[in-house]
Amino acid sequence: MNPTPTFGLRQLSPVDWARFGLEQLAYIRPVNVNGTAAVAIHAADGTPIGAAPNEALAIAAILQHELAPALVH
Repeated sequence: MNPTPTFGLRQLSPVDWARFGLEQLAYIRPVNVNGTAAVAIHAADGTPIGAAPNEALAIAAILQHELAPALVH
């Protein structure tokens, strides 16, 4: 049995890593906005693309835009 290929991930430059999954992945993380708990939504490269009042709505928004959600904490 052959091991799963790594596709040269170790050779990716920082710029390539920043672009990795850019059009397929969005991540969420808890934030505090004016004293209120919220969830920030970011593109894979860290660009803020939205916010939601809770994790469930953030994930729903990501899925609606045909992206895969990831939680960063």
